[in-house]
Amino acid sequence: MIDQSKKLTFGIIGGGMVGSALAQFLHKKGQLDFLYLRSSAKNAKFLQTGIPENLIINNFSNICKIPDCFILAVNDNEISNVVQTFESEYNVLLNDKFIFHLSGSKGTDLLTPLNKYNAKTFAAHPFQTFYFYNSEIFNNLIWGIETANTPLNEINSVISELNGKCYFLDNEIIAHKELYHLVAVAASNFLISTIEFSKLLFVESKLEEPRLVEQIIHLSVENSLKHFCDKNEFPLSGPLARGDSETITKHLNILSHKKDLQNIYKHFSLATLQLLHTKNIISKETFDLIHEQLS
Repeated sequence: MIDQSKKLTFGIIGGGMVGSALAQFLHKKGQLDFLYLRSSAKNAKFLQTGIPENLIINNFSNICKIPDCFILAVNDNEISNVVQTFESEYNVLLNDKFIFHLSGSKGTDLLTPLNKYNAKTFAAHPFQTFYFYNSEIFNNLIWGIETANTPLNEINSVISELNGKCYFLDNEIIAHKELYHLVAVAASNFLISTIEFSKLLFVESKLEEPRLVEQIIHLSVENSLKHFCDKNEFPLSGPLARGDSETITKHLNILSHKKDLQNIYKHFSLATLQLLHTKNIISKETFDLIHEQLS
């Protein structure tokens, strides 16, 4: 049981984007016991964020105090290695401690070896992008949770300490967890790549007023979110949506001297064309015509 009268303490393993954000957040709340970095080369970077030197460790043997919660903020392929280290270094000291990894595609089975020490394990994926840190990023953040041997109310308490909320994944979603993770990839990575492409074209066109692009990006995202739960709505306008092969030819021609940009344009257009066809917005004939044009 969690003692509600005191704050939980946390130890973070890993200093990537998410680990870094969590370390800064928890340090400001006074709940960070330590941040483990595999390489001391990163120490200086974290000292600049305000995390004191005595909280940064580069060797597991330097952990003087076992925290209430261990957060495994490491690459997916490193989770098993950390679990093995925990088994050899701490074993019985893990009794009643919370241990969770942050992977969006890996399951709780990676943490199963720790259950024999009565550790409370689960997976908690923060459904957010962490490229830039800001102090509000964890407020009301929804985490995708895969439970293991830990009671739901206790997981809720842990995530509440991170100012977040739990969305418990059901067995069907867990069975295809890679697809769950792909939703986040599409929502963030692909969106950012599209905006980056518009930035490259903005520079190429010699435009000097970024608000021209910013206003259309904002409204496009707003329109998409407004109709997100409507499976039949695809708020897309432009040459692909209307099957305007003449304009597409002009686009290809104007980029003929920049093959890298032309190739990106083709790939984005082919993906959009497939979406339009999948949602029955354009006919098979139009799809075939423009697909050949872009191939």
